[in-house]
Amino acid sequence: MVELEQRMNVLLDQEQRSYGVGDYIGEQRKKTRTANLSNASEMVTEVWRDKMCNWFYEVTTHFEYHADVAAMAVSHFDRYLSKKLPSMNGIMAKKHFHLAAMTCLYLAIKVSDRKTCLSMAAMVKVDQQNYEEKDMVDMEMDVLSTLGWRVNGPTPYSFCIHFSSLISSTILPRLDRKVLLKNCLSLTEDAVCTYNVGTKHPSSVGLACLLLALENEALPCGSKTRDELMSRIKDLSLHDAEVGECYRQLEEVYREKTTPSPVTFSPPISPTSAVTTAKPIVSLLASQIKSVIDCEFLMVSSPTGATDQSLLLCGQSQQFL
Repeated sequence: MVELEQRMNVLLDQEQRSYGVGDYIGEQRKKTRTANLSNASEMVTEVWRDKMCNWFYEVTTHFEYHADVAAMAVSHFDRYLSKKLPSMNGIMAKKHFHLAAMTCLYLAIKVSDRKTCLSMAAMVKVDQQNYEEKDMVDMEMDVLSTLGWRVNGPTPYSFCIHFSSLISSTILPRLDRKVLLKNCLSLTEDAVCTYNVGTKHPSSVGLACLLLALENEALPCGSKTRDELMSRIKDLSLHDAEVGECYRQLEEVYREKTTPSPVTFSPPISPTSAVTTAKPIVSLLASQIKSVIDCEFLMVSSPTGATDQSLLLCGQSQQFL
């Protein structure tokens, strides 16, 4: 247990010194608010960032990588943007933004799973932005040098694992721990893809996810588990106020996801108005079908060696911006 606490202190020191991010988009917006920028439409926003993070998770899920690989990619991406944007007045061309995001994902996959890592050529095809491999090679060096080659830092989920390991097995049995961590993994995805939460310290996000998971799972020894956890971490250098802030925001996100939408009933309409309404819908469906037909199917092999899978790409990340 002492060794585990020492390891956690190392991780906490690591995140403080090398893996901090903060509200880099908000800070940049304050600096450029009074500037008359002709290309303000290309100012990086929280929406750009969050949608690209969701794309990370979609890609890792499709290729059967662990979800935490996406969280690692988000860490690379946030830190890269936080260091690059100040020198660019918060402005980044969408092509540069896409290429940086794709490269951060590639780096995360390469670091975490070298045996089944997608080739750079495959990654270039996945984004369908007409990049060449050379573009990605150059961006990889830019990302690595910008991050100081620090590409293996702690993630919120890794902190969830370490925090849960502080709880004795007599209070939190193995099966309950497994269920708890599964819930944590889902919550960390929500957290990472929400700018106001995902840019906080990984330890704060991880602890907030674990506490919320304990609340959601309603384990038999939930109160004892929480009490022991709090007693174990009291001497660690945590950001208490930030943990509380993350918990409140995550609770709101979780509530929105789990609250069913209200059922609405439309009044009956006349046959004439029904035909009038149907015309634009038919036109919309026709255009959507055409866009699907025009899309390319990229055949890729599953990293686990399974049969080939078809991934309808359609420039998915292009739709985010």
